[in-house]
Amino acid sequence: MRKRTTSAGGRLMDLRTAAAYLGCSYWTLRDLVLNGHIPAVRIPSPRARDGRVMRRILIDSRDLERLIERWKEVDDTAPTAMHP
Repeated sequence: MRKRTTSAGGRLMDLRTAAAYLGCSYWTLRDLVLNGHIPAVRIPSPRARDGRVMRRILIDSRDLERLIERWKEVDDTAPTAMHP
């Protein structure tokens, strides 16, 4: 059985690997991609001359990092330390 994951240190991940990376379900990540929150990488099919792409959806790990940074919450009500 072939395992569908990224190679060690690889930049692109399949949906299941990317979902595990984010700590969400496959379906949640799929919805985020379909709704445009996360860009998908679609590799052109080498056999199709009309520009069709492969069905497999890949996610760039850099996009996931940017998403995490954008979605981080900061507690503005927490007291800040005063430096003399």
